[in-house]
Amino acid sequence: MERPLLRLFGAFQLEFEAGKTVSLPTKKTKALLAYLAFHDKQPHERAKLAALLWADSAEPQARESLRQTLSLLRRVLSGAAAQSLVTHGDTVALNSRAFSIDTVEFEQLAASADGRDLDRAVQLYRGQFLEGFDLRAPEFETWLLSVRQQLNQKAIDALNKLLSRHISDDNVERGITIATRILSLDPLQEGVHRSLMELHGKQGRYAAALEQYRVCVDVLSQELGVEPEAATTMLYREIREQRNRPRDRKAGLARRKPQIQKPRSDGSPIESPWMFERRQITIMACDLFRLDAHSSQFDPEDLQPVLAALRSTCIDIISNFGGSVRKFSGDGMTVYFGYP
Repeated sequence: MERPLLRLFGAFQLEFEAGKTVSLPTKKTKALLAYLAFHDKQPHERAKLAALLWADSAEPQARESLRQTLSLLRRVLSGAAAQSLVTHGDTVALNSRAFSIDTVEFEQLAASADGRDLDRAVQLYRGQFLEGFDLRAPEFETWLLSVRQQLNQKAIDALNKLLSRHISDDNVERGITIATRILSLDPLQEGVHRSLMELHGKQGRYAAALEQYRVCVDVLSQELGVEPEAATTMLYREIREQRNRPRDRKAGLARRKPQIQKPRSDGSPIESPWMFERRQITIMACDLFRLDAHSSQFDPEDLQPVLAALRSTCIDIISNFGGSVRKFSGDGMTVYFGYP
């Protein structure tokens, strides 16, 4: 018989065989099972568990509430996990071998150096520990916050290991996915912002790389009141220069005009370094769609995200061809190629 599956990442979920979900009768039964499962085989004093979940009750009443909750749990876990609750004297523990627990498996895999283990670990981390769970028990809430921070940091560490692997293997697409997920968990990781800028740059998506720098600047300013590190600003400047550099280097050199030659003392000409560059500047002005015709069909608030998405898409496409948007307003856009 398969072991019951206890999911503690994301919403609390207990599944028996064939994916059958089992509902626990009260929030306190969920909280108690989650607490015992996270501490994996560790025995706990009944007085400690009673204070954790019923701090607002007198000790005799809290102990009685614990006894009733344990009885409810035994009833629900009868069958495959009938012997999972282990009591010795005044202590209670959970035999985690009776379950498949996502947090236990996650911690084992996240500590591994193997890439497949790390991939599996970050897949298990499908949300915060007991996401959305609200018990209104101060002692339990303090413990819950601490565990969430621990597991969140372990997920970030595992993702950073994977990011380093993908960067080393030049796996750009996967690297972007991992870096984006890290920043969704901790937007203050400036090194990951730099990695994401570099990965976008490798794809030639210079607008996305420069936008990532602006996101980094904003979050550091708002959250910490600091500016980016010198390495981040230097990378931004390098990417900006790379975006503005001619794509065909040889063609760019061929278009340069040499400085006027000056004669040597013996009358023979000398070659001076090329000092000037001639470029063809192309200006494109276009209408994207008839905004006037569509504005009456949409609420102004609904139209704004559409325009923002359209602008972002246009900038990405144009930057890939070495262009830069000089004006974007209404339903018109002006683009320069070969400038600056």
